[in-house]
Amino acid sequence: LTLQTREQHIRRDKATSNICTNQAFCATMATAYLSLLGKEGMKEVALLSMERAQYFAAAISKLDGFSLYWTGPFVRELAIRTPRPAREIIAKMVDQHGVLPGVDAGQWDSSLSNCLIVAFTEKRTFTEIDQFVQLLGRFATAAVAETVV
Repeated sequence: LTLQTREQHIRRDKATSNICTNQAFCATMATAYLSLLGKEGMKEVALLSMERAQYFAAAISKLDGFSLYWTGPFVRELAIRTPRPAREIIAKMVDQHGVLPGVDAGQWDSSLSNCLIVAFTEKRTFTEIDQFVQLLGRFATAAVAETVV
């Protein structure tokens, strides 16, 4: 019952959504998480997330065809320039590995079609990030090889 709106019980045949209850549930979960973390925990999560994003930025910049899209400061989200359209890399990684590598910035601005927006949290390990970088490199290279042939 927690995840259902009252209208589903009052007018069950005409109920349209349960968005209000879902919003309240998500807000309650976020509040519980943040209260468990506490002030120092929130700071630690932010620093760990930033550390992972910085680590990724350094690693991805070493791959041919990849670079940071903007060189300004960032915390946990960053945009990277890809050697192929980001949507192609995303499609291949999702189809073949079930991994969503990020968001295609080209969906909002066609001049950013080779821009992938990536975000990191404290939950990612350095080993996972290394594997992610290798996978990105492999799929970007595979996309280039397919168009050349």
